Amino acid sequence: MPDSDSYQLLKLTPSSFYKLFKSYALGAGASLFCQQEKDLPNNKALLVGWNTTVDEMKSFFKFFKIDDTNLFTSKELCMMVKNDAAEKITKMINSDIYLQEVIFNGLHIYEEPYTAHYFMQNNNISKLGYQPFTVTTGSGRSHGDYTIVLKPYKNPKN
Repeated sequence: MPDSDSYQLLKLTPSSFYKLFKSYALGAGASLFCQQEKDLPNNKALLVGWNTTVDEMKSFFKFFKIDDTNLFTSKELCMMVKNDAAEKITKMINSDIYLQEVIFNGLHIYEEPYTAHYFMQNNNISKLGYQPFTVTTGSGRSHGDYTIVLKPYKNPKN
């Protein structure tokens, strides 16, 4: 939509996330349920959906004391892992030109003319490249549709 400021930059399934970031555990960490105690048991299915295990989560997130059950019982632990994972994803993208070209332009994954070099918003056209973003989960997590979504960062002061 010409005047839309609500859109996503990229939506990644577990397999497409793995192709870019080489880790299912990282994607699972960013997707963890952690807002409500009643949702924590859903993390068992989430790990399966992300093709990972508790042992792989323990190995990837070594700083946290993950055991065989606390990803399904500890809201605080899940929140810390989720925040750490989102931070790691952000740092990886910010420090890797290849990832930026894939995410913001579709380079390296699509052939011309299917890449994007320009962006039109509010009837203004601009060169498309890196833009500030946030890491979120897709809306279908509770239904087993596990995705990581990158959305443009919206400054809350605007």
